[in-house]
Amino acid sequence: MTIGMWERIIMNGYEPDNTIRIWAELSEDDKWEFIEIEGFLSFRDGSSHVCIRRTDEGFDWKNDDQKGIAKSFEEAWAKMPGFVTHPDEYEDGEIIKL
Repeated sequence: MTIGMWERIIMNGYEPDNTIRIWAELSEDDKWEFIEIEGFLSFRDGSSHVCIRRTDEGFDWKNDDQKGIAKSFEEAWAKMPGFVTHPDEYEDGEIIKL
């Protein structure tokens, strides 16, 4: 099993750039399957904490004070705020294999 980690810089308008960290597992067909995503984000009017973690029951997700369990990563991703899921721009860093 190969685990990788990389950082994604997300850019939204006049807000400060933010970074989320992504951990994933390389599948047998060479696709990265997400294990965890986490970001402590800063904005001109406050801050935010977002997180998705794969568990035996599915994917735990957290969007500030909202939390839940989703059956799939896609379902958990849909619970994340738009500035994370649909930023104006983003850049993925190099994958570091752990």
